[in-house]
Amino acid sequence: MGEPWYTEFDGAFWLTLAGALFGFGGVFLQAILKSRCKKFSCCCISCDRDVAPPGEEPEIDVPKSPETPKRAPIQPALNRV
Repeated sequence: MGEPWYTEFDGAFWLTLAGALFGFGGVFLQAILKSRCKKFSCCCISCDRDVAPPGEEPEIDVPKSPETPKRAPIQPALNRV
């Protein structure tokens, strides 16, 4: 007999699966945060919140990352004989 079916799943499979689940979770959370609903419940998660009127959403200040210093252009090497 061959090996069991579950030996086929290596580290790359689990990394891909975890990335897909976290990605889906991030999109799901973003949809919840952008929603205008006052009450939200899904599976075992429930949320009651105050929603700002349209046009009065608070601004979120995101600091800019520091600019990276510009590098000098690379000069081609001269082949001298």
